[in-house]
Amino acid sequence: MALQTNQVMDPAAGLVATYVTAASDPHTIDCANGRTLAAVLNGSGGSINVTLTTPGTDLNGNAIANPAFAVAAGATRLIPLNPAVYGAIASLAFSSTATITFAAVTLP
Repeated sequence: MALQTNQVMDPAAGLVATYVTAASDPHTIDCANGRTLAAVLNGSGGSINVTLTTPGTDLNGNAIANPAFAVAAGATRLIPLNPAVYGAIASLAFSSTATITFAAVTLP
């Protein structure tokens, strides 16, 4: 699980994100600042899911379900990474990795 490099958006110029290839192992993104998102580009012919690990528990001590975000074929999905939910380092996994790329983007 290599930590992805966050790309910081310039408030005046924006950002042309550099996407990396998704692998079958989970990926990690530093989201401690509360302004980071995962941008997932699905270049495949079918929908995929991106599942985020929730390390915490609810007020009753029960494990919180890991949410899955659907990314339609040919679409890009922006997924906000809230450190209160996913921890300072978010872990995400892809249901398929063929022609899937993603970027870790930090807003100003």
